[in-house]
Amino acid sequence: MAKNHTSASNKPKRHHFLPEFYLNGFTGGNVVWVYDREKNEYRPQGPHNTAVIGHYNTVLGTDGKAYLGFEKLLSQAESDAKPVIDKLGIGEMITPEERHNLALFVVLLLTRTPKFEREMEQVADCTAKLLMKRMFPTVEAVAAGLRRYGKKGEDLTPESMFEFIHKEQFQMKGNRNVTVHAMLDLTEKFTLEFACMDWSIVHVDERAAFITTDSPLGFIVPDELQGRPDLDLSLLSQNTTKVVPLTKRMALLVGERGCGFGHFAVDRAVVREINIALAIECERYVIGANESLVRSIVRRGKVDTTKPGSRIRVEHIPHPTNPMRTFLVTRRVAADASNEPLRISVGQ
Repeated sequence: MAKNHTSASNKPKRHHFLPEFYLNGFTGGNVVWVYDREKNEYRPQGPHNTAVIGHYNTVLGTDGKAYLGFEKLLSQAESDAKPVIDKLGIGEMITPEERHNLALFVVLLLTRTPKFEREMEQVADCTAKLLMKRMFPTVEAVAAGLRRYGKKGEDLTPESMFEFIHKEQFQMKGNRNVTVHAMLDLTEKFTLEFACMDWSIVHVDERAAFITTDSPLGFIVPDELQGRPDLDLSLLSQNTTKVVPLTKRMALLVGERGCGFGHFAVDRAVVREINIALAIECERYVIGANESLVRSIVRRGKVDTTKPGSRIRVEHIPHPTNPMRTFLVTRRVAADASNEPLRISVGQ
């Protein structure tokens, strides 16, 4: 990455976490309509000024200099994906290489967002707290740790430190460089597997339109799985349909592993279901071609009165047969899921 830095005067300052070309696919009259969950307001704005954070994709090296290798990677992925999306938009088949390019773009589309960064910070924070509790389960264990590491101080007692740990009176703060590395690691792991799942490209005519969001992934869950504590809400889930909007006229529906592919037309009822599934997962912004569409989906999805439809949970789960082992599990669950722990089965 060290070879990709440029002088300060040449560094782009405005970084889109949703690509501008992607947002152009959801415009109406050269603007998009945005619902801002944080401000509870609707507004029109140009794609150029939407989903932008200054220097968001700049990574600092150990020498303190800013490097843009990450931003260049994103730009290349966008360049490779755009002709694939255009090709799909006219109902054509795509090659394995084009399928891989789109898979990479979609995975990056989901991991380059503020929602991903927040959730990575949450995972790090929850993991640290769980491990600290596990390492220091008693006041005596804390006292031994203080002796081992030579921590001294009038206000630092085993009792106060035990309370500090077990009442979670601390918080782990994230670092953008760490988030970028996690993003790249997950992208490498997920892209090939995502490309090998069943894909359906669904199209709609001008009488309806798909929305997108600042975290453009929705889940359609079968009725029989609703409320299940083991429900898997992830990009690679095998028992839910994942939805990623590609343009206002086209969305990608992803099923199980299988490499299937096809183009399908869908009616307005299906579009509405997809749009609601997308809207309820937004971090802050719902984005669409016109005000009435965005208002309708926000109202139907209760986006203005509820929190996102899913959340990240980190669990420390005892091994079912070996008391000396545990599992640290991170998973996405429905927002209203019970706190029932995940049950893990171990093969004989």
